[in-house]
Amino acid sequence: MANIKTLKDKTPGSVFDAGPIDVRVLDHMTNGTTLLVADRSAAWRPFSLEPLKTRPEEAPTPYPNDFSLSYLKDELNGPFLTAFDAAGGPIRSANIVEANWSLADHRGGFGYGNMKAKISLLPEALFLKYKALLSLDDWWWLATPRAGHAGNARNVNTGGSLSNSNAYIGYYGVRPAFFAESGIILESDGGEAVEGHE
Repeated sequence: MANIKTLKDKTPGSVFDAGPIDVRVLDHMTNGTTLLVADRSAAWRPFSLEPLKTRPEEAPTPYPNDFSLSYLKDELNGPFLTAFDAAGGPIRSANIVEANWSLADHRGGFGYGNMKAKISLLPEALFLKYKALLSLDDWWWLATPRAGHAGNARNVNTGGSLSNSNAYIGYYGVRPAFFAESGIILESDGGEAVEGHE
């Protein structure tokens, strides 16, 4: 009989090769998805970076700490998302589920409401919930804006403390987070991971 291991068999806190990056399992949800986050920063990027405007009347985005409007969000849900298919690992872009991500500010205010996307940064509330499971050896962005400061976003410092930084700073890490279908097959007969479909 085949020995098949699926994503839902992975213990929270465990790390595995998802294709383009190693990911850490944070939680198995009741809706059949699993919350995953990059085990280490996949890149160092500004929280928000805009392409140059081609017409003078197109003003820069007024809220650079709104993750839903950020260049980083587009990069994660464009080239980074398609990298799962190119890598040929157990998780493919079709297995990553669009989710509703909170963009509440760090004091629990409305902030920028919610955002639908397949890939995000962790909001501060989820970071705090799963902090004990996370590797905390670098500096990285959260999706959460700093209340009252349109140019500042929240970040995690080495050791796990929280801080605020200007959205244009480019030396903080990007640890993509996403929900994947819990039933995808990671291993069969203890051998190679097979194509990531239920």
